[in-house]
Amino acid sequence: MLLLLLQSITVAIQLVVMPFLARVLSPAEFGIFQFSQTVITWLSIFSIGNSTLAAKKGMVENKNGTILYAFVYRFKFVATLTILCFIAAGVFFFFGKPILPMLSIIVGLFLLFGYLPQVSFPQLFIAKENFGLFVFWQSLAIFVSQAFTLWTAFATENVVLVMFAQYASLAVICILAFLWGLKKYHCVAAYKKGEIDCSCVDYGKKLIPVEILQGTAGSIHNFIIGPLFGFASLAVFSIATRIDVLFRSIISSGYYLLYADFAKIEISEIRRHLKQKLFFVLVSSSLFSMGLFFASWLYIINFLPSSYANAIVYIGILVCALPAVVLQGIMQSALESKLKAEDLRFATFISQILRIIFLIVGGFFGIVGITLSLAVSAWFGVLCFAFVFYEFKFLEKNILKRHFKFLR
Repeated sequence: MLLLLLQSITVAIQLVVMPFLARVLSPAEFGIFQFSQTVITWLSIFSIGNSTLAAKKGMVENKNGTILYAFVYRFKFVATLTILCFIAAGVFFFFGKPILPMLSIIVGLFLLFGYLPQVSFPQLFIAKENFGLFVFWQSLAIFVSQAFTLWTAFATENVVLVMFAQYASLAVICILAFLWGLKKYHCVAAYKKGEIDCSCVDYGKKLIPVEILQGTAGSIHNFIIGPLFGFASLAVFSIATRIDVLFRSIISSGYYLLYADFAKIEISEIRRHLKQKLFFVLVSSSLFSMGLFFASWLYIINFLPSSYANAIVYIGILVCALPAVVLQGIMQSALESKLKAEDLRFATFISQILRIIFLIVGGFFGIVGITLSLAVSAWFGVLCFAFVFYEFKFLEKNILKRHFKFLR
């Protein structure tokens, strides 16, 4: 219930802030603002992110130094990314790009100071089943960062200062949250004593190729739309994707609970329960998709400038993939709870390769083609996860893996 409350707060704040930003900033500036978030997401995939997720297992086993171990290990990769961002800023400045140098510097600073605390403190509190603290700090981070972003937008109408306000305020709250968690669970002392599950890093390393592929597949549409179709077009498209992601996040709050429950039972039991509830999951998620579309339509026509009207078309296409996203989330949570690295690597690799292919082809048909590609690839993705989740061994091992032996 607390996680659902958190996601509801997140959705409410984002939906309130988004129209103001869309009116204060020009579509091109709003598109650049969205593009900066895409850059951060894509760069972060080179920091072995799954080691932080896997650190939950050690924390559950009271090896409280595990989360700090993953943090320290990942920091050197993040520091390298920051240096690359600063180098990119110099290159952009040399070629006379007015905004991109500052964008690169802000992204680099956030990666160095804010990114790791942002992704670490939720896993710490979730592993300890302290959902109250998780909801408190996550809500505070969202509220403060969005409030500063909105205030800066009205005060300056400068996209660079708006980006700095959001990332700086978010970093401060996330650092405080992470320090609070480290102190509460004596993580520093446990780290010094060697109370660590080092397998979290090994698990993260195994998934590096998949993580890079997955991050690229999740970002490539913005990298195509922004430079090729213009940042103003990216702004309109981002309205649809942000609404879609916000409402998906309400559903994803249940995945945290599923992870804890799945870890306690055999995967054969999970398979049996999902087969029994499959029809219910499909129907309920389809009804939710319809409700999401009508709510989004009313929101866009009533609160956003008319220049963002095309977002209605995009969101109408994207919600068609929601049932597939729900099913994949359930199966992925089950596989993660059992640390099924090979199965995750295989299913993710195939699904993301298909997604990238669809998006590249879709790019030739404009933004609508890219949006359709996102929806279609989601359904192909859930089929890939079903193959490994239900252990269709003949197809998986004798046909597919024979041609992708490096996935073993």
